[in-house]
Amino acid sequence: MVDKSIGIEKNVAVTVAIGHFYKDGAVVSSPTLAAGDVKIHIGLTGNEANIGSLPTAIGDSTTEYKQAYTQAETNEDDIITNYRDAAGAAWDSFSVILNPATNRNDELATVGADSDTLETLSDQLDGVATLGAGAVEEVITVTDGTDPLDGAEVWASTDAGGNNIVASGSTDSSGEVTFMLDAGTYYVWVQHAGYNATNPATVVVS
Repeated sequence: MVDKSIGIEKNVAVTVAIGHFYKDGAVVSSPTLAAGDVKIHIGLTGNEANIGSLPTAIGDSTTEYKQAYTQAETNEDDIITNYRDAAGAAWDSFSVILNPATNRNDELATVGADSDTLETLSDQLDGVATLGAGAVEEVITVTDGTDPLDGAEVWASTDAGGNNIVASGSTDSSGEVTFMLDAGTYYVWVQHAGYNATNPATVVVS
């Protein structure tokens, strides 16, 4: 079962949010992760192998997780990461597909919702969930080009590789999520079933 499809820059070390681990539809808190639980298949040839690093929690969360990939692990066009509890069945199996492409940052479209530009995603403020520890309210609005996307997972990092995630959350029925960020440049990532986002988008908070 493929649960997520994420667009990334090819041949670049990157960290992506993979969200929750579930068991029979319920979120698992602090899932036990061990060597052999996460396998990666790089490209259409070759064998599945253990990934270089296991998922880690996002900030102080016990339920939201991120996955780091090395440059070598993103140097093919098709990358499948399979999550299976090798020791038992403490959480349900799922898969994440990465869709690497070169020069993704050059392909970003500017689509600001309130005169603020945001490459790839529409950006502006009025959300429901507030996440992050900064002083400036920044709302991200995610659409499919026409309609808002409800339940899209959105996260912001201070680096283009997505390694230092400072805020994360899910959009509401208006396609909005609100982050509290300090002034500076951030990189915003989005994933939603059936939606191939161009990640990351750059947001400047002032």
